[in-house]
Amino acid sequence: MLCDALSQASVPYEIEFIRAKSYLGKTSGELEISSLGEAATAANEYRGKDLIIVEDIIDTGKTMTKLVAKFMSDNAKTVLPVTLLDKRDVEGRVRDFGPYLAGFSIADEFVVGFGLDYNGRFRDVLDVYILSEEGVDRYKEG
Repeated sequence: MLCDALSQASVPYEIEFIRAKSYLGKTSGELEISSLGEAATAANEYRGKDLIIVEDIIDTGKTMTKLVAKFMSDNAKTVLPVTLLDKRDVEGRVRDFGPYLAGFSIADEFVVGFGLDYNGRFRDVLDVYILSEEGVDRYKEG
């Protein structure tokens, strides 16, 4: 979908993929950022650039806060977060990353599918579903 939308862009752009992981199961932990390409590891790679961070879901907002801070410290000109799903009413939610765009606002439920996983499962499901407590128990790691 992203590539389809970008094919209509009238300005030059580059795409880079990073992996930002902060969950093990349903528990939030330390943020791990890793590059899926070589360019993202270069210091000041983003200096003076306008960036759009495309995210699947904003939950507590902590991951996005850290990502925006990281890119701004790399001297990006602007950083605009864009997310498919935005959880509302999450306990401990932070919104320290400035303005952003969201496709859908959802309740504070654990969702899977359409790229969202639980312990590596359900990422390939074509729709978004709430994972029941029974599903959580059934697919716990360990």
